[in-house]
Amino acid sequence: MEDFRTKDGRRHPLWLVLLFVTMGTMNGYVGYRGWGDFVKRHSRVLIKKFGIQKHGVPSYSTIRRVVMGVEFDKLAEKFKEKKKNYVEIEESEWCALDGKSIKGTVKNYNSSQQNFVSIVSVFACKRGLVVGMEKFGCESN
Repeated sequence: MEDFRTKDGRRHPLWLVLLFVTMGTMNGYVGYRGWGDFVKRHSRVLIKKFGIQKHGVPSYSTIRRVVMGVEFDKLAEKFKEKKKNYVEIEESEWCALDGKSIKGTVKNYNSSQQNFVSIVSVFACKRGLVVGMEKFGCESN
């Protein structure tokens, strides 16, 4: 992904911050503070494993700024592109669908037709792997 940050304040590569967020999420850490706690708790191992020299691991506030600045649609598209190289679904393989409405995305509270954003995921049951994800709103549903 192209880094949206200015070069002046860029201490940590975008890919590394996003990797730490992914690793934290996979280990049960949720949200900016949770991801910051994960990075802090495992800082020695992360510094050694990724050869981080000058600035150490990213802080909670750096993680927050990066996650808030990343465009979800572009990130999801990058994951889809990479997934195609590693995951091949067999014709008879069972997959499950799951949808969640995203809190805080309702636009018109007074209308009987609510326009909120939902995320629908496809989960390959045998592998225990999310193989697809798409964002939907009422107009595209």
